[in-house]
Amino acid sequence: DDNDGVPDDQEGDTRDDDDDGIVNSFDLDSDNDGISDLVEAGGTDQDGNGLVDSLVDSDGDGLHDAYATIPLPIPNNDNDSKPNYLDLDSDN
Repeated sequence: DDNDGVPDDQEGDTRDDDDDGIVNSFDLDSDNDGISDLVEAGGTDQDGNGLVDSLVDSDGDGLHDAYATIPLPIPNNDNDSKPNYLDLDSDN
């Protein structure tokens, strides 16, 4: 336990590959090679703000507007009246 108030089994991936004190998921250069992860993944960031240049986010939620309003289907593997998250036997 790291005493941060979040149960360790719920923290998710807390790796810090470059040992700079910033977990990879929040580190803009997770391997500390001087090239941002965004650029290494094939994106462009001409203004250096850490966001892909083509990102359009009019409401500031961090999601591209083209994806922010697309509803995702709610899984229901056994096609009964309950979605998986409410179904104690979602695989029948």
